[in-house]
Amino acid sequence: PAARGFKPWAVMLLDLAPTSLALSDDGGRVALTGTEGEVRVLDATTGRSGLHLRGHRGAARAADFSPAGDRLVTGGDDRTARVWDVHTGRELAALGGHAGAVLAVAFAPGGRTVVTGGEDGAARVWALDP
Repeated sequence: PAARGFKPWAVMLLDLAPTSLALSDDGGRVALTGTEGEVRVLDATTGRSGLHLRGHRGAARAADFSPAGDRLVTGGDDRTARVWDVHTGRELAALGGHAGAVLAVAFAPGGRTVVTGGEDGAARVWALDP
């Protein structure tokens, strides 16, 4: 049975094999990362596709929305984390420095700091421009 108050929906994205999912704090958007480096941002209520972000070379492995829901950070096999504007799809920053794939990403509560974890065993803290 479905959870009370929620209506399940399915999205058929035959060209996307999801590697991770992230839900915005307000529950309005879901981000899916894929094996070919793509990132999709969907409406969480309807499943309707919104943004299609491309920037990672190789698989995109992790995603997290900022607390305000206006930015998304993604990590990938190309050893970078990328910060995106979820309204325009514009890449705001490419954070390089890991010696292996970036497998974990998270925004700090204030939304101005990102933490990344890599296959290289390193955790990095990044201060973002406002």
